[in-house]
Amino acid sequence: MGAILCIDTASAAPAVGLQLDGALMLRELAAGAKEAAAPKEVPTPEGKTAPKEMPAPEEAAAPKQQKSGHILPLIDELLKEADTAVAGIKAIGITTGPGSFTGIRLGLGIAQGLAYPHGLPLVPVSSLALQAAHALAAGDKKDGGWVLVCQKAQVRGREIYAAAYTGGEDGGVTLIDRERVIEDASCDSRWVAALPSAPPLLCSDCPPLALELCIGLGREPAATLPFAPRPVESLARLARLGLQRGRVCDAAQLRPNYVKEEEAMGYRRT
Repeated sequence: MGAILCIDTASAAPAVGLQLDGALMLRELAAGAKEAAAPKEVPTPEGKTAPKEMPAPEEAAAPKQQKSGHILPLIDELLKEADTAVAGIKAIGITTGPGSFTGIRLGLGIAQGLAYPHGLPLVPVSSLALQAAHALAAGDKKDGGWVLVCQKAQVRGREIYAAAYTGGEDGGVTLIDRERVIEDASCDSRWVAALPSAPPLLCSDCPPLALELCIGLGREPAATLPFAPRPVESLARLARLGLQRGRVCDAAQLRPNYVKEEEAMGYRRT
């Protein structure tokens, strides 16, 4: 199988990777490059502090451009290191969300822009699936175990994104039912009935809310794990499996995964 370019800008640790001959080359976005600098207070000649300067309209629209300007050079570095070009890769793995709204749109735009001219297939992968694959591998439950993944929804109070996955021998994950947005640990009976009775691994970036949900589902966690420090590593593995299974789309078909009730994408096998 040829090289697979992996782009993850939806996670808290944005990065790109190139999987080639069983090895993964990584480039991570520097923390200082993720957001535009905050407005600064300006001292006046009288020694008082003037109101913070607000960015000009063209500067206000700059964060996405600045991020694109950081991500694309990282991709270029990887391709040069591998002595290849975009036309020479086999596919592009892309994290579709949930996560940062700006990050999701940025990553999808870059992936589409690279894939379209060369007719490259895209392998969309949920952010929650990345964390599930990491947790099942870390918990040594690649086959026969399951994991409940909970991710804090941004600016949504107690709302969280939640999903349950089982693991496979090949390191892949299978979604149980669908991904959800949950508030106050409330969940429908259909989901509860679909979940395995065995204690799950609990992987989250919001432990108190995740534990509350797990208990609400009538399950005691077998272990609690933090989110993966480098989700792009799981993306590389799941993108390879997705390509092998034909779970791909073209640039025009790629969609963000916001896990809204009417837009949940339901990648049942990744």
